Amino acid sequence: MGFKSRGLSTGRQVVYDVVNRAKQNHASLTASFEWDVTDTVARIAADKAAGRDVGMAAFMVKAMSLAIAEHPVLNRRLFKGWFGHKLVEWDEISCNLIVERDGGPGEPVVFPAVLRHTDQLTVDAIHQRIRTLKQQPLEELDAVKGHKRLARMPRLGLWLLNWLATHRPGFFIKHFGTFNMSGMIHEGSGGLGASVLTTSTTVYPTDIRDKPLVVDGEIVVRTTMLVMFAFDHFTVDGMQAYRASRALQRFVEDPTHVLGESYER
Repeated sequence: MGFKSRGLSTGRQVVYDVVNRAKQNHASLTASFEWDVTDTVARIAADKAAGRDVGMAAFMVKAMSLAIAEHPVLNRRLFKGWFGHKLVEWDEISCNLIVERDGGPGEPVVFPAVLRHTDQLTVDAIHQRIRTLKQQPLEELDAVKGHKRLARMPRLGLWLLNWLATHRPGFFIKHFGTFNMSGMIHEGSGGLGASVLTTSTTVYPTDIRDKPLVVDGEIVVRTTMLVMFAFDHFTVDGMQAYRASRALQRFVEDPTHVLGESYER
């Protein structure tokens, strides 16, 4: 039986370190939801038709930022100190967004990029920043430059990076923001991971699809989105996470919270 063998790349080593760190230092809990986004999908489509440059990923970043602003307990993170662990609650809300784009000749590239103060930005401004990440030449993006520097880093450098991420709040927020979100929203896959190891509050909006639901006693076709919500039980209690998820649901299912009552060009 034949096989091929190759060394673990620096990027995969970083993934290994992050997951290992989450297992050792955090109590990751997850919850999965299916929310009705019929009104939101229709509203985004209507705004686009009216000339507004906006999308679902930007909408979700803003919605999660509003939920964290309403429930700042989600903006905490556990760090190691000289005399034990300590809780840090950030005074800003910034999203570490996972972006996928074409990396040329047909190969996708996935990378994280920090969007700062997303609670203060309009959804339009957030969308413009995401568009830049997807359209600007890869070699000009700071996130990609950082990834290339990481790829050249020796194992000792990765150890130092890991130490700084667990001990230095200033280093962490600069490079990783205060919450995580996947920007890879898609249609029709039907899949959602059962769990995720996280070092900070994380939201994974994934599959959007039409399906029959019971509304006011009638079976109707509605558009739903699968969402996974993850947090660190060391920093957030279950009821706090539940209330925050209900706030996010409210923002996601009623688009006026994020997009306003109406849009006029």
